Amino acid sequence: MVSVTYCEEKPINYFLGDIDMIYHRVKLLMIFLITMTIIFTSPMKTAVAEDKIAGKDRTETAIEISKRRVREDVILVNGSSFSDAISAISLAKKENAAILLNQSKELDPRNKSEISRIQAEKVFIIGGNKVISSSIEEELQEGHDVIRIFGENRFDTNKKVNEYVFTQKPETIIITNASAFADLLSISAYAYQNQIPIIISDKEGEKLDIDGIDPRTTYLVGGEGVLSRSIEKKVKKPIRIAGSNRYETSLAVQESFYKNQSDVFVTTGEHFADALAGVTLCNNGENILLVKKSTKEIPENSKYNFTLIGGRIQNGKGVALYVNPHQDDETLAMGLQMLKDRKDGKEIYIIQMTNGDKSIAVEKINKRLRLENRAEIDKKRCILQETGK
Repeated sequence: MVSVTYCEEKPINYFLGDIDMIYHRVKLLMIFLITMTIIFTSPMKTAVAEDKIAGKDRTETAIEISKRRVREDVILVNGSSFSDAISAISLAKKENAAILLNQSKELDPRNKSEISRIQAEKVFIIGGNKVISSSIEEELQEGHDVIRIFGENRFDTNKKVNEYVFTQKPETIIITNASAFADLLSISAYAYQNQIPIIISDKEGEKLDIDGIDPRTTYLVGGEGVLSRSIEKKVKKPIRIAGSNRYETSLAVQESFYKNQSDVFVTTGEHFADALAGVTLCNNGENILLVKKSTKEIPENSKYNFTLIGGRIQNGKGVALYVNPHQDDETLAMGLQMLKDRKDGKEIYIIQMTNGDKSIAVEKINKRLRLENRAEIDKKRCILQETGK
């Protein structure tokens, strides 16, 4: 939303005394005007300042995430297929590793550069040769200890990763549907921070493999549409965390484990890549909240300090206030910042100190429109007629 208020300037009558008094008053007035110009030609925002981590694509976003923490090793996953990639979370915690996203056939030069920057001793590859090719593995073997973890299918790969990470029987496990990546990513920060294995299953639990595990606590993440009641019978004292959809499930995780945590990472729940790489940032008790497009979707969002992950998310929290004391110059100077605030989902308020009747901007725009044989702007429609409108 953009609101514009017109506040007409009124003449100010001064009683002019001797020349020293006039000079003193002019000096004070100039100081006041300069100060007000500095203050009011910059946007005044009531929103908590947000951070944003994003690259031009998911591979670059993962690299930007990697740079935010000191890393020791690297996990390479296929950035276009979540089936094996989602099993990397617990391994990333154990190895203090960045999760980098690559295509299947060739090593992305940007990933190669980031692996070199980290000076990674070990590079883990999650999935078989169809997921990350053998030629990539061979290239990485020059200077790195490459460990590939894979199974016959996603369930077997998930089991093998958990066996590598957890050498002792865990007291707590998390079960999610192998196809419902959003539910898994909603609980990923909690699993990462507490080193809890995430075990993937099909809806009915026919492919659920928990033989030899006797956990005290089992969390089922997702509703009965993705994890049926039959799974509850296979474990002791199951605790289900679920909402009516993926975003409600994400909020349910926040309410269950992060009720008093104000620092959160926010990313899209429509795709898996940004949240998967972003989980490695959650070292200080932060959670990852999933939204469709904007932080406006999060109830009571004013209580959170958001860090946005990926270029798909808008910060829908907050207000930007602009005060425009003259006809054109401040509007033109602030235009790019206004566009940025609007793109980020902020409500924009503009206080115009003139009605715009002396503006030359419209004529300049119309000159360009005439050259392009396009319809011109009616200047009369740009003049503000009433205060508060």
